[in-house]
Amino acid sequence: MKTSPRPSVAAIVAARDSEATIEAAIGSLLAQTIPLDEIVLVSDGSIDDTATRSARLLGSRGIVIELPVSVGRGAARNLAAKSTDAELLLICDADDGSTPTRLESLLAGIRANGAQIIGGQALTLTPKGRRYGRTRMPLDANECRRLALAGLMPVVHPSCLIDHAAFDSVGGYEPTLARAQDLHLVMRMSLAGGRIANVPETVLKYTYPRLISFHRYVEEQRWANVAREMMETQPMPSPNLLRWISWTTRRLAREARESLLRPGETGTRESEQ
Repeated sequence: MKTSPRPSVAAIVAARDSEATIEAAIGSLLAQTIPLDEIVLVSDGSIDDTATRSARLLGSRGIVIELPVSVGRGAARNLAAKSTDAELLLICDADDGSTPTRLESLLAGIRANGAQIIGGQALTLTPKGRRYGRTRMPLDANECRRLALAGLMPVVHPSCLIDHAAFDSVGGYEPTLARAQDLHLVMRMSLAGGRIANVPETVLKYTYPRLISFHRYVEEQRWANVAREMMETQPMPSPNLLRWISWTTRRLAREARESLLRPGETGTRESEQ
C-alpha cells in the first residue's frame, strides 16, 4: 500500500544579534530525523555575525534574508513565511534548540489531530543552559480552543508547526505588536475555526530567564492585553508589583521543590505553567 507523501515543511527563524546561539539552533534543525525541506532565516537588523554564521552553516539547505534595519519579530517572521512555498511552517527562535525528533512528533500530531497549529512540550532552560522545568501544555484540542478564545496561550509558540494556508488566511503575525504577536495569531486562527493541539513529547529546549524583571513582566502583560483588546477579549488584571512578586515566588518555590524531590536529575522535571 502506498502512503501519501508528507507535506512540505519549512522552518522559519527570525534572528536579531543572535551570533552566540544561532549555530546551535540551526544545527538542531539540520539534525532532524525527518529532514526539513527548507530553512528560511531573517536577520532582523543584526549588527553582529548572525547572518554570516547562518549562511555558512545552511549553505544550499536554506536561505538567509538580511534586513538593514529591524522591522520587529512579527514582520520578520511574516517575511520568512512569504519567502517559502512550503505547506507547513515550523516556528523557531534563534536561541532555542529542537530535539532530533521534533518534526517527526509534530507531523504525527498533525495527522492524528487534523490541527492547523500543533505544538509540543518544552524543556525550559536558563540562558546559561541550566535545566529547571518542563511544560505541561494541554493535549486536548477543545481545551486548547477554550484557552485561546479566553486570551490565554495554549501552546509553546516556538515549538509549533503551523499550516501555511491557515496562517496566510488570517494575515500572519500582527506587525504592530512589539510583543504577544504569537498570542494574537493563535487567537485569530482559533476564532477562524483553526484546530489547535499539543503532542505529549518534548520537542523543544526553550531558553527562558530564571528570573524576570518587574519591568519585563509588566511589558509582557501589557502587550498581551493589547492583543486581547484587539480581539475584543476581556483583558487580564493589570500587572502590578504584588502580582509579579507572587508569580516569581511561585516559580522559585516550584524549582526548589523539584530539585529536592529529584536530586541529580537533568532534563525531565515538570513545571506548572
